Amino acid sequence: MIVKRFAQLVACLLALAGLLAGCRAPHREAAEQNVQLMSKDAQLARLQEQVGKLEDRIAELEAQVKTLQGLGEKRLSVVFHPHRIELGKMTSGFRGSDPSSDAGVRVFVRPVDEQGSTLKAAGDVRVELFDLANPADQQFLGACTYAADQMGKYWMSASFANQYAFECPWPAHPPVHSEVTVRVVFVDYLTGQTLTAQTVVKVKPPAAIGESGPAGSAPAQTHQP
Repeated sequence: MIVKRFAQLVACLLALAGLLAGCRAPHREAAEQNVQLMSKDAQLARLQEQVGKLEDRIAELEAQVKTLQGLGEKRLSVVFHPHRIELGKMTSGFRGSDPSSDAGVRVFVRPVDEQGSTLKAAGDVRVELFDLANPADQQFLGACTYAADQMGKYWMSASFANQYAFECPWPAHPPVHSEVTVRVVFVDYLTGQTLTAQTVVKVKPPAAIGESGPAGSAPAQTHQP
């Protein structure tokens, strides 16, 4: 009798353990789901915050565009900007390692506003060199380019002049005559306008080349300091 009751008690305990185990599994799943939901809620909150910031930035940019559209072209009439560029009188050849000849051309450039005042304006610059005494297919010697973000290091401030100074060395095919035509192209970053100026300078070309004349029609090169 006692053995029979003990067996029944064991059977009940086993049944109860199985029931409890079955109950714990759904509770674990529910807990895991809650953690996932909380993580997704946090992600959603961060995304909503980012969207809010982007919307504020868009509204700010739209207001700026509206203001600029309202100003129209008249804003350029009150903002100082270059109307032309001038090449300084000191533009000439410069000497390098060989003191008997020039190594290239030093070009002085002044962006000038409507009243004739010099401006330290930002822009891309291209210096083109020509030997117009050469045959037509050999007149272009080469060019040097200067990026707007590098313009600061070329600026010269002096009591007699404020201007940019660029040194453009001879390309692989130097001039063979004593006059070189210098053409400067300046693209103003404020207005997007392209301004040009040119002049003729006296130079002393390398003696060996100057005596023998141009050698063939090798293509000119572009030099970027």
